[in-house]
Amino acid sequence: MDSAIFSERHGFYEQVESEITIRNEAPPELRGIIVQLAEKYGMSVTALRKLICDLLMKRIDENNWSDVNIRNEIIYLIDNAQWYKVYDIIEIINIKLNNDYFIQQINKYFIKNGIGWQLVDNKIETRNPEASEQIIRQSLRLLDTNDNYQTTHKELHHAISDLSIRPESDNTGAVQHSMAALECFMRDVCDSKDTLGRILQKNKGIIPNPLPDAIEKLWGYASENGRHLKEGQIPTYADAQLIVGICATIITYLLTK
Repeated sequence: MDSAIFSERHGFYEQVESEITIRNEAPPELRGIIVQLAEKYGMSVTALRKLICDLLMKRIDENNWSDVNIRNEIIYLIDNAQWYKVYDIIEIINIKLNNDYFIQQINKYFIKNGIGWQLVDNKIETRNPEASEQIIRQSLRLLDTNDNYQTTHKELHHAISDLSIRPESDNTGAVQHSMAALECFMRDVCDSKDTLGRILQKNKGIIPNPLPDAIEKLWGYASENGRHLKEGQIPTYADAQLIVGICATIITYLLTK
């Protein structure tokens, strides 16, 4: 029996992606949705309480034995958890359930409500605006299918992981790893051991003008703000996100050229 509801069976869905406005927080409604979806896809409140108490290192209230009281206990625990622990809870529920529908519904909720996270491969990772996200994922997929670019794949994945760290993203690490991915990739493509700047200078035409100049400036920015740091020069999340997206875009362009 097909478990999809009417709108899913017929392909009706909201076309507009909400602007990402929520990252370092877990709104009250999301905290409630977690419980609803966990129950909907087969987790008992008793199992859910144990899972959450283990994660939060809280003692189970033995006085709560009815489903209603256990559910209220769960809601209290989630409502009072640190925002980043809420996303930890989503991860452990997903692993326990092993249900694709849970993943789909959580990610739909994130997109609809402008939450800058997504559930991918059993982990909550940072989510970029749709176009940028598609480029980054495409780049990772293309790299993953080619054994020659495993180091590039590893560095780009590290960059995304650095942006996904909770409660504070590692913006410097994201800049370092994304630029390392691009430099490593360009060295492989051009069979060179030079730095990224020299590779671009020696291989005119590999990227249309005047983009090489822009990439060299990007490399300079990354050196100042990601590699050779000065006090007070840590890049913002938006800065790091932009650089990761640009590096992934260039890699994807060259992979598909």
